[in-house]
Amino acid sequence: SSNSRCPEGWVDAFDLGMGCLHLLQQPLDWESAVAMCKVMGGAHLVEIDNPDQLAFLQQGLNFVDGTSWVSHHYWWTAANDLHLEGDWVWSNSDFAVQDFLWSSDQPNNCPPSTMGVCSGDENCGALVSPGGDMAEYKMVDIGCDLSVVHNHHAPSYDIYSVCQINDY
Repeated sequence: SSNSRCPEGWVDAFDLGMGCLHLLQQPLDWESAVAMCKVMGGAHLVEIDNPDQLAFLQQGLNFVDGTSWVSHHYWWTAANDLHLEGDWVWSNSDFAVQDFLWSSDQPNNCPPSTMGVCSGDENCGALVSPGGDMAEYKMVDIGCDLSVVHNHHAPSYDIYSVCQINDY
């Protein structure tokens, strides 16, 4: 509607403190996703500060991904530990990434395709669900240079992005 505080094609999430959100549905690596969000109205990758924000975002991600686990995607967020290994922060605000977002045993620096020994270098955080009806999304660490996640004995998943226009 014309009453929205957000550009056309963006979701108004001001009441949750998230500003405007846009689900960018094309596979990009993390740096390219940062750049693409920026081109779109000075946006950045999403920062998630509390479970209510995650719950709201999950509705949109579930809608795009559908219920089949073979059709879902990973979704880039602003979470990274590029500056200091193990120190996970949001690239926009530099605030710490909170534990409620992480999937169990994450972050682990271990690529999904790893068999046995793990020597990964995974510095960017993405949301992903196991699929299914109203699936819960949790964050995993994956390689920042990826735009697709390849798994053993499973489909490959494109990495989409959540862009956000918000002031920190």
